[in-house]
Amino acid sequence: MRDIQFIDWITKRHFGTRTLADLISKGFLQEIEYNHLRYTQEYLWKIRFSLQLVTKRREERLLFDHQIELARASGYNNLNSNLAVEQFMQNYYRHIGECSQLVELLQQHFEETCLPTLFRRREKPLNNRFVTRGDVLHVANKNVFQRYPMALLELFLLMQQNDRLTKVSSDTIRAVRSNLHHINVKFRNDIRNKSLFIEILRQPKHLSRELKRMHRYGVLPAYWPAFERIVGRMQYDLYHAYTVDHHILTVLKEACRFATDKDNSDTHAIYNQLPKPELLHLAALFHDIAKGRQGDHSTEGSRDAIEFCLAHGLSQYDASLVAWLVENHLEMSMTAQHKDTSDPEVLQEFTGKVSNLIRLNYLYLLTIADIKGTNPKLWNNWRATLLFELYKSTAARLREDLAYGSEQIIDDLKTSALTLLADYGHSKQDCETFWQEFGSDYFLRHSDDEIAWHTHAALSSKDIDKTQVRIRQLTSRGCTEIFIYGRDRRHLFTDITKKQSKHIEQSISRALQEEHQYSGATSQFIPRRLRHFHAEPKVQIQNSAQSRHSSLHVQATDYPGLLARIAHVLAELDIKVHSARVSTLGERVHDIFYVTSSDGKKITDEELKEKLVSQIKERIILPTEQSDNCINI
Repeated sequence: MRDIQFIDWITKRHFGTRTLADLISKGFLQEIEYNHLRYTQEYLWKIRFSLQLVTKRREERLLFDHQIELARASGYNNLNSNLAVEQFMQNYYRHIGECSQLVELLQQHFEETCLPTLFRRREKPLNNRFVTRGDVLHVANKNVFQRYPMALLELFLLMQQNDRLTKVSSDTIRAVRSNLHHINVKFRNDIRNKSLFIEILRQPKHLSRELKRMHRYGVLPAYWPAFERIVGRMQYDLYHAYTVDHHILTVLKEACRFATDKDNSDTHAIYNQLPKPELLHLAALFHDIAKGRQGDHSTEGSRDAIEFCLAHGLSQYDASLVAWLVENHLEMSMTAQHKDTSDPEVLQEFTGKVSNLIRLNYLYLLTIADIKGTNPKLWNNWRATLLFELYKSTAARLREDLAYGSEQIIDDLKTSALTLLADYGHSKQDCETFWQEFGSDYFLRHSDDEIAWHTHAALSSKDIDKTQVRIRQLTSRGCTEIFIYGRDRRHLFTDITKKQSKHIEQSISRALQEEHQYSGATSQFIPRRLRHFHAEPKVQIQNSAQSRHSSLHVQATDYPGLLARIAHVLAELDIKVHSARVSTLGERVHDIFYVTSSDGKKITDEELKEKLVSQIKERIILPTEQSDNCINI
């Protein structure tokens, strides 16, 4: 609404007009542009009126709280994987996106026509179709795109190849918008246009900027019908911060940054090793292109990718690599965040899927770009460390052909940790004696500095029978690390997940000096936005022949105290927790617990498995109605 009012205000001040319609006679606004602005304005009025009926007060924000009800009131229904609220919001985003682009055009048109001193530059021909004035690109004449439709793509290539060009004139933008109908099946099948598009992807500069410009002007959706289908499409969750089209272009932007971001020497070096960076760019463009369709979006997107690449003259090898990246673009993130990568079986499985170092390099960079482009709050040192550790371990296995075994890795970790521990005055004999308590899993799961920290804390204790609790802030992993060392006992994990507000270290220490006392309930505040996500929890127990433990997988809506509730069930059924991977993605969690029965054996009894699954599901489901926005833990 403010965008439309902005145009109204500045033109009233300059032209003395009373309405937007008056701008048509002034030659400032085209009739088709006026009709679109008027239609969008009426659409937004309708949405705002409905919003205020729903909230029963003046409300200008389209919050999560109201979107589902507005979608229902607007007549939308759930269609397979496309929720009613997602259809409603896609229509909304398309309206405001088109409106914002039109306002941007009119603002530039106003500056060019009403503030001409800013644009009085000598005209220089660039080629037969385009001229320049300073940093602005113009069409040579108004019929350029009618006579040479291929110039609709050439425009963006020229913007990439000429560093001094940063803007496109308003008359050129209008000419592009009015000639989009030339981008049809014949246009897309023309080898000249296919070559131009691939050439744009191969440019070393300004790729992200110009593809965003192609999107704003309507060229990218017209040339790529699959992209047009996801324009404005949103995903109703707290994990994805952007619409799918915006997300795809943001991921591309992050992928392009690897070329110039020398602050991160690892990713910069890996990017420079890529045989063809444009394949990474194509994978970024296609990785989520099938969102909203039936079936797995990675598989569907992979099919789109290989078809598009082969049609645009890429080799079978290159097309297959792009398709593989699209199909597996979640694999590295899921492995690093949800699996125990210190487990040789897990690492072997991931290495087998990747199969070679070239694939690994592409996948590693795509994974980082995808996380950064999903939500600005997601990327942190913790995720960076998880991914880089998986990358290093996989690269080592691929380079050494699996010859570099776990025994050598453990020996190297111990040697490095001993060097650090020598500064604290601990002897090699004391350290090695202490380490005899631990199996290989411990060393493969921790870094040398963590091993040294743990060892120093334990060996420095004056009371060896007292449980030790230590906390490190601001570690290289990007998180607060809590180390607990002491006598094992029943319900240890449950007592650790009590609610703590202050003095975590002292509180946990006190709790662990006593026998378990988890029966008391505490109250936790539930954030308002979480009340709109009530997905049914998924709980599974898996047993692998190669693992000594059963793995308990819990997927559910996140809320304060969830982990404590899970821990209570485990305690009540006398289930022992050996290790865990706890991950939160937006409003969802995917936690994996490696557990055994009280006697240390896998959970194979069907009655116990059924009871464990059902009780966790029952206990962790988020209540839909909370009068005080609180729940009891």
